[in-house]
Amino acid sequence: MPKKLALIPALALAIAGLGAAPAVASPADADTSLSAPVAATTPDTAADETPSSDDAAPAAPAPETTDTDADDTPAPEAPETPAPDDSATGSDESDDEVTEDPEPTETASAPIAATVDVEPGTMTESEFYFDGVIITVSGLEPGDIVTNSLTDDVKKAKGSSVEFEYYDEEGTIEGPQTVDFTVTVERKDQAPEEFPGSFVITEDEEFEEGSLTLGTDSMSVSAFMKKGISFTGEGFVPGEQAIAVAAKFETDEIIYLDENVEVSDEGVVSGVIRPTETDEVKPGDYIVYVGGEEFGSTAEFTLTADAAQDASLSVSPKSIEAADFVKKDKGVTLSVKDCKPGSDVRFVVNPKGNSNVTAFDSTVTVDETGTASVNVYGTSANASAYVGDYSVSATCGDDVLKGPFEVTSGAAAGGSGGSDSGSGSTGGQLPRTGAELSALAGGAALLLVGGAVVALTVRRRKSAESL
Repeated sequence: MPKKLALIPALALAIAGLGAAPAVASPADADTSLSAPVAATTPDTAADETPSSDDAAPAAPAPETTDTDADDTPAPEAPETPAPDDSATGSDESDDEVTEDPEPTETASAPIAATVDVEPGTMTESEFYFDGVIITVSGLEPGDIVTNSLTDDVKKAKGSSVEFEYYDEEGTIEGPQTVDFTVTVERKDQAPEEFPGSFVITEDEEFEEGSLTLGTDSMSVSAFMKKGISFTGEGFVPGEQAIAVAAKFETDEIIYLDENVEVSDEGVVSGVIRPTETDEVKPGDYIVYVGGEEFGSTAEFTLTADAAQDASLSVSPKSIEAADFVKKDKGVTLSVKDCKPGSDVRFVVNPKGNSNVTAFDSTVTVDETGTASVNVYGTSANASAYVGDYSVSATCGDDVLKGPFEVTSGAAAGGSGGSDSGSGSTGGQLPRTGAELSALAGGAALLLVGGAVVALTVRRRKSAESL
């Protein structure tokens, strides 16, 4: 805006020079315009000459100019004559025309003259680690593009300055040193300009060691997330405020920070290390630091991976009467828990010493809760065919889980149940066709169908008995 205003007088003079040329082309007109104001400003002389009528006649040409200025109200020559003068001195119309013309502001931006300031300019290693620095770039114009070489962050100026906050999150700056960097400013009609900046990191003062004790130096991640690790420190300055911070070795990822740890009158600090800075704590070695104005101390602890929960097999009931075993809504339930969701569990049921029952197996997919289960029951009306002991195995990943159950005769065991035709096709059993079933002839087989274990009894045919 100041540059634009500075251009207006020069432009106004140039425009006035072009408009004044025709007006001054006649020297007589110029002289008349200059003499008219003089006559108008001497009314006393004109008044003295008026009473002398005789003198007025011979001086007619001169008073004619004077009378024209004094008596004729319109005075057309007077307004016309100053017109070039108004334009020459810069009239309002000329100013308006120059203001509305955008060409000077678009083509003549100011040279880039930015300045770079860093706050603080000097700090200790600890101060830099925790607080970082603020870089301020001033002397900008709206629309300037500013790039910080420390992080390659890019900002567009909305006013005369921009700020960058810099923390060395990658740990690239270590130890006392002077850190040099550049800031690049780009303006639309000029070449980019680089401006240097720097700050100084000094060595931390040596703290006198206090003592720091942890409640435990090893804990699982899940336990840490629930209850944290307690700490107690001694030898601090009574009444001051200390800072406590815990970070992971190698990555320096901070998981806990408390900047207002109270020191008791006895110089004791205490607290609990909890995941205040992140929800994703990983197994690994960690260090905790507690420090005040004069004293500081460190301790180390390890967070371990959570042990995988051991899978378990349950068999219920472990003893059942044959009459109940052949009921679909009863039978024996086999269930595996704490397997990996989406994995497979293989169930196998084997009779012990029962030549009338042949083993069969199948695989079930573990649900989202880590559970897989099947129900074992008999489909033959001849319940006594199932009497005996059975062994169960369930394979979950690398674990093989085992369990038993028994089918007892009971009071109602045996017999046909009044409905079996001898075909063995009751309930969910498969039809007795194909080579697989022919191998099962003369016995009962336990089948896994659609995730459920079904018992199929194949009783001996009379024709087979005769053999």
